[in-house]
Amino acid sequence: MIKHIGCRLVMVSALVVFLGAAAYAQDDSIPEKLTLDDAVHQALKTSSVIRKAADALAAQQDAEKIARADLFPSLSANYNYTRLKEAPYILFNNQPFDTNGVNEIHWDLTLRQPLFTGFSLISTHELEKLGINVKSEEKQQATLSLVKNVKTAYFNVLLAKQFYKTASEAVGQLTAHLDDARRFYDQGLIAYNDVLKSQVALADARQNAIKAKSRVDMAISALNVLVSFPFNRKTEVVEVTTLPPVPAALDPLIAEAIEKRPYIKALRLASRQADLAVRVAKSAYYPDIFLSGIYEQDGQNLNASSNDYSNQHDAGVSITAQWDLIDWGKRHADVSRRKSEKDAMEAKISLAEDAVRLEVKQAYLDLTVADQNIHTAEQTLDQAKENYRITNVQYQENIVASIDVIDARTDLTRAETNYYSALYGYQIAVADLDRAAGRLP
Repeated sequence: MIKHIGCRLVMVSALVVFLGAAAYAQDDSIPEKLTLDDAVHQALKTSSVIRKAADALAAQQDAEKIARADLFPSLSANYNYTRLKEAPYILFNNQPFDTNGVNEIHWDLTLRQPLFTGFSLISTHELEKLGINVKSEEKQQATLSLVKNVKTAYFNVLLAKQFYKTASEAVGQLTAHLDDARRFYDQGLIAYNDVLKSQVALADARQNAIKAKSRVDMAISALNVLVSFPFNRKTEVVEVTTLPPVPAALDPLIAEAIEKRPYIKALRLASRQADLAVRVAKSAYYPDIFLSGIYEQDGQNLNASSNDYSNQHDAGVSITAQWDLIDWGKRHADVSRRKSEKDAMEAKISLAEDAVRLEVKQAYLDLTVADQNIHTAEQTLDQAKENYRITNVQYQENIVASIDVIDARTDLTRAETNYYSALYGYQIAVADLDRAAGRLP
């Protein structure tokens, strides 16, 4: 009996361990290593911004199908049933003759084909086809912006973590310095206000570390939102060690941006749409001509196959021309409006190209400045580290005061902050330049 109970306890324990391990594996709080490429691909796969652009593209594809369908023949059916109180009749020599029964059934099939609409249908179809390209470029623009935002958020996480690391190191070093100060005070080597200064500096460092930790958490949450992870997931990012080189010249970047930027391409397509809109407006000056074919049946039963009073079925072909002769200037005003919209679109393209040129130049200058700042900040950081080391050694020998160590640590913190700001600022500047130049992943 005891043996069986022991076996059951072992099985239950194993089951608990298994379920616990499974729950642990599915726990969203487990840190997940995320590379920059993984973050970009995850965002592109799950972003609601991209889904919105894809849905708009799908809707435009349906609009093109609708416009294309208008070019082909349409087939319509009509069915009518009438029940009369009395059968209709005519008088001939004062004698009534029935012309129909009390049941009147009519149905027909009509085939209608547009022959000429002043190029309206063809132009509308071409306009909707261009609309597909416009929506495609808008999706590319959304992709471009999303990739830039993900990269910026990713490097902001790395930057925030470095700031927290720097703040934590400052806490550790100032804690050690406070211990030294207390020891020197106990030995009567320094005044008590030096100990107080060390305590104040340590308290400030601890506050800065707390703030830095909160900035890390916030930066991770911002990245989680972009890649569609749970908001509070403790996502771990992988350090990026390579720095892309600064492009050799600005002019090729501007030319690349003018050619590749989805926004510029979308505006050019919209300009072609404006041309077609003018042609659609001008089509109102022409008549609309349609070819129609009809087959019809009349009778007294439900399918109108029985008719004792007239021919039971008939067919015909007709050509219809419809032309609005007087519209009190409506057509002229519509054409003028479309031409003005076309001119406005040309002006918008010119402004957009100028804005892109400035954007590319600004991103390029930011990148070159960040590149120079890295080298300057690296030299300053080496000097600040050496200054802190020397000052700390001098304090151990009671050559300098406590405030000198605190100042040296403050300078080192500032130098580390500047260095990492320049380092990750360079990566963010690269992301900005890629977006400005229209470079898609």
